[in-house]
Amino acid sequence: MAITLRLSDADFEQRFAAFLLTKREVSADVDAVVRAIIARVRAEGDAALIEYTQKFEQADLKGLGMAVSQEDIAKAYDAADPQTIEALKFARDRIRSHHERQRPKDDRYHGR
Repeated sequence: MAITLRLSDADFEQRFAAFLLTKREVSADVDAVVRAIIARVRAEGDAALIEYTQKFEQADLKGLGMAVSQEDIAKAYDAADPQTIEALKFARDRIRSHHERQRPKDDRYHGR
């Protein structure tokens, strides 16, 4: 079931923290799928990327191309709704903060 979180709500921080603690999938299952996708992309390269993009994004990279120029990125950024950009930046910062807290505290490595 979808939930709606609004930054303006008084209980946003509490509800968002609770949301981050919820587990919506089995990690081992996700890991297996991701490993299979990565292995296939490593083995087949762009052909696998094109197929997965079609499958998951319904986008035809054969027609669209695989590279986006800096000019195209700048145009899209300028055309985007400023509130959307701020929401994406906010999400980026939250995601980064969440995953930085997951990093191991011990930074000693043993390598050969």
